[in-house]
This record gives sequence, C-alpha cells and structure tokens, in this order.
Amino acid sequence: MIPGLLSEYLKTEFEYSMAEMWFSCPGIVTSVSGDLSDLRVNVKPAINELYADGSTEEHLDILSVPVIMPGSSTTLVSFPINAGDTVLLVFSQRSMDNFKIGNGQPTQPNDARKFQAEDAIAIPGLFTFSKSTNRPAIRKYPHNPKTDLVVAHNIASGTEVMLHFKQTGDLIVNTEQAVTVNCKTGELNATESYTINTPTMNINADTTNWVGDIIQSGNYNQTGNYTMTGVATFNGINFATHKHLGVTPGSGTSGIATA
Repeated sequence: MIPGLLSEYLKTEFEYSMAEMWFSCPGIVTSVSGDLSDLRVNVKPAINELYADGSTEEHLDILSVPVIMPGSSTTLVSFPINAGDTVLLVFSQRSMDNFKIGNGQPTQPNDARKFQAEDAIAIPGLFTFSKSTNRPAIRKYPHNPKTDLVVAHNIASGTEVMLHFKQTGDLIVNTEQAVTVNCKTGELNATESYTINTPTMNINADTTNWVGDIIQSGNYNQTGNYTMTGVATFNGINFATHKHLGVTPGSGTSGIATA
C-alpha cells in the first residue's frame, strides 16, 4: 500500500474507532429510580450526535446510571435529584453490568466492551452558566460566592434553608421554618455572651438548675413551686430579712415593708 494511502487509512480507522467510544459529556436526568435510595437515574446525553453531512440526532436515554454522591460505607452526603437536572457523565473503560449488581468487590466484566454509553456514571452539580444555582440573585438568603461556604436546600423557593459559613469564621443558620436538635445530652458554650431574641420562650424541664445571677426585665409568670437558696432582693428590699411596719392583730394587713 502506498505510504500516503496507508496513513489516511490508519487515520480513518482510528477516527472511526474513537467515534464509537464515550469518555465524558453533559447529561440531562430524564427520570429517577424510585426514591433514589439506590442512587440510580436514567439520563439522556445533552450533546447530540453530529454526522458528516451536518445533520444531528438526539441520543437515546441511558438507563440505570449510578449516581456519585460524596460518601463511604459509613457516611454519605445525600440530596435530591430531579428530572431535568444536568449531570456530568463519565464512562467506564469496562462493562459495569456485574459491578452494579454486585457487592462492591472485584468482579468479571460482562463482556469485552470498552467506553460504551451503557457504562455511564452520573456526577451531579454540572450547570449551564445561566442555570447555576450559586447565583445570589435567585437565592433567598445572601452569600458571597467567592468567599463563603454555603449548603443550601430548596433553593429559590419559599422554604429555602441555608447553612452559611462566612470567610470571617461566623456560622449562620437561615430558615423561616422550624429548627430541631435531637440528642441525648446537649451543651452550648459561649466565651463572651449568649443572646436569645424571641417573642416567647418555652422551657419544658423536670428540673431547672441556675448557677449565677439572674437579671430580669419584663413580666415573669410561674406555675408551680419555687425554691431559692441565696439572697432575693425586690426593689432594694431584702426579701428574707425585711420587717413590716404597722402590723395589727387578727385579720389586719401589714404596712409597708422596710429593708
């Protein structure tokens, strides 16, 4: 074969072989398997096939695509995935059929295929520039995309909730809904002060132990017994040692108390 023709032949064969291989591309989630507990979705590649004559064609859905979420056998950061979400598809160099239904141990490939569409893996978090969910304009609570670490859920909705780790070291929890902490024992430590601002505060406890002074402003209503050890002073009058003037026998009432 003439050297020039051989070179063209090899080039054509190489390009033909490469055209049959998949490496990575954006994808669009078309459906989610059940409640996502097995981290499986169906995905359509988002970049269409382009033929030599200039025509294009959409790809078929790739079924049962495993989803990568940050985690291990004992820890997982999980979040919802919805139809229409964009992901990055990467393609295994070997058949993943047996691996996907196995126990995570080394397994034989089902066949000799390499870099094929059916062996896709989906990585969430790929967005077009205009659809990025990191844009402050669509967020309920402000953040600085360049300096802040933010974990947000229900973005651009009425129930958006956000953990905001600021560059200054401050941590802010933002939500207009309920915040509940469940634990066996709990402790809050503040080296300078701790402030609670709320119209109503309810404490449900069989026993409440206070250590230190109590300074109160506003009304105080109590139901139940009250036991105190220490000095109680009301308007400058020692409650334990004060005396009353004008005491009368029988059913009379005492006069004004003095310190």
